Amino acid sequence: MRQLAISYMAQLILLPAQTRGDSSLVIPTIFITLALDLAGAALTPEVYAGRSNHDMPLLRILISLAYLNQVWSMSIMSFSNVPYWSICYEMWYYILFAILLFTKAKLRITLLLLCAILIGPKILLLAPIWLLGVFLQRNKRLQQLHPWQAWFLFLISWPLYGLYLKTGVNSLVHQWLLGVLGQGAEKFLGYSHYFLTDYLLAIIVAANFVGARGIARHFGPILLPCEQQIRRLSAYTFSIYLLHMPFILFYMALFNEQPGPLFAAKVLAASLFSIVLVSKVTEQQRHRWRAPIQRWLSALRSTSLFARLGT
Repeated sequence: MRQLAISYMAQLILLPAQTRGDSSLVIPTIFITLALDLAGAALTPEVYAGRSNHDMPLLRILISLAYLNQVWSMSIMSFSNVPYWSICYEMWYYILFAILLFTKAKLRITLLLLCAILIGPKILLLAPIWLLGVFLQRNKRLQQLHPWQAWFLFLISWPLYGLYLKTGVNSLVHQWLLGVLGQGAEKFLGYSHYFLTDYLLAIIVAANFVGARGIARHFGPILLPCEQQIRRLSAYTFSIYLLHMPFILFYMALFNEQPGPLFAAKVLAASLFSIVLVSKVTEQQRHRWRAPIQRWLSALRSTSLFARLGT
């Protein structure tokens, strides 16, 4: 039982660190969000009205640490950090993918079914979109398109996206789906309630990505001189995504001014500055996690449990 618990926690906490280094930011984010929410709510409570939940904080922390916020019909906010829902989807895709690749054939189906039963259909509905990203990254044929094919995909994706927005197809399909499944389906599906049109949007975005990769060399003279600056700035994108909501709310509460362009500029500037500082001591230090994580995983793989599960 202890080995099973260690295995589970290793997958939850270490797997992202092995792939993108998410845990170096995700875990601190939970506690940073709580601290900011408590401080901001003490300053200006009305800013947080309807934007955050602080009841049962210990339970929220534990559920957030285990990425269980969105399983089945649950939709538990990690305090004010609304974007955290997507991490609770993505983490399970990592785990499912690891099971698919690294377990023995006899156990693979059993483990996949057990995992699916644990997380429920809501998370699984968006799994094809995640897998589409894996497919785009690994498919060699899509990396060898003729230039005219790449240009076509890149250019056609923009009007298709505009058409997607203009027609409101997501709302139309959503209303049709609720008519078929019943109004209660919206609460059950949560962030997956647009899953049908999310598939369509994913295809449009995929076309844009594939096309952009195929024509990227044409922009080399413009972009390559800025490569280092682009890389440095892009290193903060995940931090900005995951931390923007709690920091924006906190600075709204701290400044507590009338809404306007100057107020918005101050809030955004303070939020970005704070996120960069947090990122420098969390996500930007993920390379320091690699060696101890690899040692821990090596020790885990040597256990009898991992010997039975591994390929």
